[in-house]
Amino acid sequence: MSSSQGARGAQHVTSGALLRSHREYRAWFVGDTGAEVGGQLVSLAFALLAFAVTQDLVLAGIVGAAAAGARFVAMLPGGAVIDAYPKRRLLAVYAAVRIVLMLTLVVLILTGTASFWTLLAFGILDGLLKGLFGGLTNAILPFILKGEELRAGLIANETRDSVISVAASPAGGALFGLNPLAPFVADAVLTTSLLWSSKRMTSRVDAAREAGAPRPGFGERMTAGWRWLAGRGDLLAILAILTVSNLGNFLAISSVELGLMSRGVAPWMIGLVFSFFSVGMILGGILASSPAARRRTPRAIALTAFGVQAGAYVLMALSAQWWWIAGLLLVITIPVIAMNSALGAYQMQNTPAEFQGRVGTVFMFVIGLGPVLAAAGAGLLLAHVGWGPTILVAASLSLVALAITALSPHLSALGTSDSGREARQDGEEAEAAKEATERAGGEG
Repeated sequence: MSSSQGARGAQHVTSGALLRSHREYRAWFVGDTGAEVGGQLVSLAFALLAFAVTQDLVLAGIVGAAAAGARFVAMLPGGAVIDAYPKRRLLAVYAAVRIVLMLTLVVLILTGTASFWTLLAFGILDGLLKGLFGGLTNAILPFILKGEELRAGLIANETRDSVISVAASPAGGALFGLNPLAPFVADAVLTTSLLWSSKRMTSRVDAAREAGAPRPGFGERMTAGWRWLAGRGDLLAILAILTVSNLGNFLAISSVELGLMSRGVAPWMIGLVFSFFSVGMILGGILASSPAARRRTPRAIALTAFGVQAGAYVLMALSAQWWWIAGLLLVITIPVIAMNSALGAYQMQNTPAEFQGRVGTVFMFVIGLGPVLAAAGAGLLLAHVGWGPTILVAASLSLVALAITALSPHLSALGTSDSGREARQDGEEAEAAKEATERAGGEG
């Protein structure tokens, strides 16, 4: 990195300025946003379609479970695929196949041939597609953005996702109510943004494997991310704290949902409670973009987030009133985007280009176990020990994450801000260049 590049990286970069000034990131953002909106539109709509066709909650649940299972199974092979082939080409292939898949479903609905078996097949294919390519856009991002720009980009992405989650899924349900075809046609149209995006990114996003380098077997490539990650104590520690805290958060979320339903709270009120969760994420995204927040080190941000979570869960254990839970969910989620963007940027910046897809999908796979385990654990804990102790389990998991963050020697690098790391790297590179010049002069 040159000194001028380091100076730019050390400056505070806002998400808005990044979108205005960085043409390649803007193209990436448009494509990723279109795909995210489309995916959220059909998430609820497909569940509604499965029930409308089968008229059976069990069969509709089987369709949804098969889609989720296929996605989970395909995640790790997907990382190897992402790292093995040119990413722009993969992006175009993913978009084209998804468009064809959505239009096929539209034809099935139009012709009245949609059935349990056809929807099951569609769900499995769609799950495999999302599993294989779900980590693709994230794997592309560190080829486009570096340093402070990467952190600003991650803040923008997570804030955008929170806004989409508030509006897109209900909109998908409303569109399905107007016309069952509408959300799936909308997804096909929105997915074309990925095709557009793939044509407007440069070839640098494809660089991962040296030209002419031998390609190992697929099994070896699929496990290479795990093997490389095993030697990185700092990234393993980050994976551990994110996994533990995610398990605690989803345990609390599942417990809130089940607890409120069991007490007969109206569905609209439950929806209102979880809207506070989304509002907290959006507010946190806005605050994370401030210069004061960006000057804080990743370690300090993580300690704050886990401390807030633990304290809020202790308070939540004291009362199961919906308004009390709603307010605490808002507080809990405010530091989340700042933490995720800081830790995510560190992970991406410290992962070699040839491992971005595989390491990213390892993180997605392991952290993704949290919602699965939490959904099962919440019901069991609520039935056997009740509300307060169940939420205290979530608090204890946040405290475990806090202790690892505070005490792990592997996370010492997280005590340095992005600008500090870049300044140190610039100094090291300048010193190396000086030594090389002196050696060349001596040899001359």
